[in-house]
Amino acid sequence: MRFGLLGPLLVHNGTTALSVSTPKCRLLLGTLLLRPNRRVPVDTLYAALWGEHPPPTASASLHNHIGRLRRMLGPGAGTRLSSMPPGYVFRIEDGELDTDVFTDHVHRARTARLRRDWESVRVESTAALSLWRGEPLADLPTLAEGHTRIRVFKEARLQALEWRFDADLNMGRHHGLATELAHWTAKYPLREAFHRQLMLALHRTDRRAEALDVYQRLRRTLIDELGIEPGSMVQDAHRRILRSDAPAQSRWRMPATTSSAPPTTSHRSVAPAGPLPAAGPADPASSPPAAPATASTADSPAKPPAAATWPTPAQLPADIPDFTGRKAQVKHVCELLTSSQKSDAPSAVAVTAICGTGGIGKTTLAVHAAHRLAPRFPDGQLYVNLRGTDARPRSPQEVLASFLRDLGVPDDAIPPDEETQAARYRTLTAGRRLLIVLDNARDSAQVRPLLPGTGSCGVLVTSRHRLPGLAAAAHITVDVLDDTEARALFTAVVGPERAAAEPEATTAVLTCCAGLPLAVRIAAARLAARPSWTVAALANRLRDVRRRLDELCVEDVAVRTSLQVSYASLPAPSGPGDINAARTFRLLGLLNGPDIGLHAAAALLGQTPERAEQVLELLVNACLLDTHLPGRYRLHDLLRVYAAERVMEEEPDHSRRDAVERMAHWCLVTLAAADKALLPQVRRPKTPEPDPAHPPLTFDTFTEALRWCNDERATLVGAAEAAASYDLHHIAWQIPSIAWSYFRLCARHEEWLRCNEIGMRSALLLGDRSAQSYLLNSHAGLLFQLHQLDEAESCLTSGLQIVRETGDETGEMSALTNLAIIYRSRRQYQQSREHSLQALALARSTGRKTAEANVLNNLGTCEDHLGNYAEALTFLQSALDIYHQVDDSDGVGVALANIGAVHLHQRRLSEALVWLQQALPLARAVGNRINEAETLTHLGETLAGLNRPKEARHHLNQARSLWLALADPRANHTDTLLSTLSE
Repeated sequence: MRFGLLGPLLVHNGTTALSVSTPKCRLLLGTLLLRPNRRVPVDTLYAALWGEHPPPTASASLHNHIGRLRRMLGPGAGTRLSSMPPGYVFRIEDGELDTDVFTDHVHRARTARLRRDWESVRVESTAALSLWRGEPLADLPTLAEGHTRIRVFKEARLQALEWRFDADLNMGRHHGLATELAHWTAKYPLREAFHRQLMLALHRTDRRAEALDVYQRLRRTLIDELGIEPGSMVQDAHRRILRSDAPAQSRWRMPATTSSAPPTTSHRSVAPAGPLPAAGPADPASSPPAAPATASTADSPAKPPAAATWPTPAQLPADIPDFTGRKAQVKHVCELLTSSQKSDAPSAVAVTAICGTGGIGKTTLAVHAAHRLAPRFPDGQLYVNLRGTDARPRSPQEVLASFLRDLGVPDDAIPPDEETQAARYRTLTAGRRLLIVLDNARDSAQVRPLLPGTGSCGVLVTSRHRLPGLAAAAHITVDVLDDTEARALFTAVVGPERAAAEPEATTAVLTCCAGLPLAVRIAAARLAARPSWTVAALANRLRDVRRRLDELCVEDVAVRTSLQVSYASLPAPSGPGDINAARTFRLLGLLNGPDIGLHAAAALLGQTPERAEQVLELLVNACLLDTHLPGRYRLHDLLRVYAAERVMEEEPDHSRRDAVERMAHWCLVTLAAADKALLPQVRRPKTPEPDPAHPPLTFDTFTEALRWCNDERATLVGAAEAAASYDLHHIAWQIPSIAWSYFRLCARHEEWLRCNEIGMRSALLLGDRSAQSYLLNSHAGLLFQLHQLDEAESCLTSGLQIVRETGDETGEMSALTNLAIIYRSRRQYQQSREHSLQALALARSTGRKTAEANVLNNLGTCEDHLGNYAEALTFLQSALDIYHQVDDSDGVGVALANIGAVHLHQRRLSEALVWLQQALPLARAVGNRINEAETLTHLGETLAGLNRPKEARHHLNQARSLWLALADPRANHTDTLLSTLSE
């Protein structure tokens, strides 16, 4: 059997083409063939067949379509197309699928290219291209449009085409190429490789004027469409054609190494754009005419020219006209590279290394700063793209030879070995004010031989890797643009009127771009090229995380391509025991959160913290991960999207599920340990036993536990979400059932709500009534803090019914206590007192001292509101005593504040001040923001009554800020109190 995707869908049994006639079966087969020999989830198949809204009968209909497709494929189809819950797998053999055959040819062409075997490159690339029968899945446009694998195949086709043209040019087969290349440059007006190849083909066939015109057309297009100049490879070919006095010869050859066009701005694609014309004697357009062979030149090496005749290189790529932001970093770079010039006799060369992830703007920053610095380096500026992300980066020896030529050394005077070349280079640069820009470095070892020997020169290095091995270098890490800078860049490309007309949509687009300059520029360029589009239309397309990287693409410039370069350059494991850096990166895509702690990451990776730290730091050095605090790591938003793509594509289902289970289980048991330190006697579900391979953290103090919860609150929500998505519902519901006490304490409403929703869905799927009671209690606490008292009462009433049916006395006590608080808040004090007394009896019968203190505290507050101050103080003092006994700092702070409030209500202001001043530091120490705001309000009232208006205003302003941060209407009461104060 043969199957084809590189054109209309094709099925051939070796004798004749088979008809897959029904549209649904064709869609089904196409979807399965795009992921051959791998399980395709039924949700993916639903989406392919019916879009976002599959019918209620989708499951049965899919089963029918599967049966119909098997019948169309004939005998053996049952084995080829089989069920693998929760999905289906379509099995193919080697050589049966055209995309596999195509990929094999491309791989062999790439290998031959590295060997400089141009004949094999031409044969393999031609074979790969011959498999294309038209646009992939041309008869299934809804499936093909935007599909990641289709995009990959199209890009690979263009790469194969570039390689075939390279092979023809290297083999002297340039006649006739111009017509074919003209077609492809017209079809892809932003693809620089085709334009460069067309320039070479025209130049070699004595059509120099036309070659130069190709360059000018490309330059105008890039400036008009993207606001950027051509890449340095195209510019270099242009300069060589301009310098060529004689017609190009057929012996002009290109090197075998694949290279990336160095972007003149960080917003350019780093996809391979084709090879650079080789410099050397065989290249008359790149070398000066050789001197006649005299006795001196033939018998001895030529000497370098005298200083008076040294050339002044000016090799910087063009600066971009809309450079945005980075003012502080530009200033810092300029200061660093000119600091050595302030000394009369500088001894050490000034080196500044700029690092950052792909698309972040390293080259843009370096080139812009270099242009600012050029007047300070009157002897010239050298620039080279070191191709550090290529399979074969440029060697120091190759770069040194090029630099020596640029500094006026004839070819026959260039030493043959790297060490002697470096010595000659240091001699020539000594005492000269030269700026050297080393772009896209792989590592420190590639850079060190290229450093001048004296401080008269300055060196600016860019790299996707941190370069700690560069001695005495100043290191600058380029981060994302801030909101103002990102908006300014977007506005510069789309125009101020268009951006200002839709401010909310513009904000949404920029949020999806997450400050990555490449993403912002691409998004803006797409809008600039589509005047009829609204900004909102693009924002809607970007909102779907699964398609976001598909949308951030214009022509051959793509965010995904840029990120892929960094991902592909990660080192492979050196041995069986080595950790896979690429796998580590993609597993981090399983967790949707801003950052993750070392121990949680270790559990996710299935490694010890020590080994996990090693590989995480490797990702930090590769600028694929950031460590903003010791032991904490975060992914840039678009890197997280890319990591999530990679993990779904490359990691088996069971591996993903195991990783999520390890991490979520560790989060759950560590959360339980933290919760016991925060509230030792609070009701919580029984948690599973810890995994000995990943033991939970322990907490000796309340403060340690609170700090961990603050650090990991987003990770906890992400763990619950990930657990639920992999059917680990027993973990997904327990996390919010334990985390609610922390969320209540610190009023973390957003995370609390999200966690509750995840947990309740899991509890309902499990049919676990006890789990539901925990989550109803948690959700009631959230609703109470949001002043939605009716909804909170409904949750507690439902929960109370469940715990009474299941005989859970502790749960009943919690529900009664919380109902009492709601009634008190409604000023239904008699009902509050009745529920509190029932809860008090249960607390005492079960021996739960903290719960008893909580009920006594509630009773005291209720009596306070009724004006029964003596009874109130009795209850509150009893609660305070118990809180001290059980060492509950939060409870102590609340009781002290409530006793102070009773004294305030009695107008015993001096006594109130003493109690409230004791309560405030405790509220702040435990992070109880609601108690802190209440205490500050009472202190303001007390101080106002004591005729201390300045202090009263200070405390009330702090209270108001807290109430506003909590979105609590009690801010209005604080405003009223402030308005009554005298100046």
